[in-house]
Amino acid sequence: MERDTILLIDNDNESVGLIRSIFQKEYKIVDFANGKDAVAYLAKGYKHIALIVLEKELTDLDGAVILKVLDKKGITKIIPVLATAASRDSHLIAECYENGAADFARKPLIPAIIKGRIDNLIELYQDKVELELRVNQQMSMIKNQNLTNALYQASLDSRRINFKEKTRKKRY
Repeated sequence: MERDTILLIDNDNESVGLIRSIFQKEYKIVDFANGKDAVAYLAKGYKHIALIVLEKELTDLDGAVILKVLDKKGITKIIPVLATAASRDSHLIAECYENGAADFARKPLIPAIIKGRIDNLIELYQDKVELELRVNQQMSMIKNQNLTNALYQASLDSRRINFKEKTRKKRY
């Protein structure tokens, strides 16, 4: 399945509008102004999502709580989360990273910077997923090759044993 959606979890209409205007030609944009609706949406499936932009300071749920849930379910391993907030508090930023955010952007969002960050995160995570898939395929091939080699070796050993038994019988 193609990852063709950017999920915005933000109650700031200005930020949502900015990201929508930048990416609406390339991606489907799904946005929620509160965390509860976003979590319910994610529970239905997330394989189509390329990136999540998450406001840390939501009105109904703390973005850190959502990040913890996403991280615990392993979602942050396959989908990058860009956390955002207007705060300059370094503890808040550190908390986002500790809870699984791939990056952090301060508000107000600057169009060129947010575009670059989102493009880079999506590309990095897509490359990561593809690389992991290739490594797993190669590991499977190596295991199959090792099994084939082991079976071949066992067959040779069996032939050697049979040959030795036949030559012993002929001697006596």
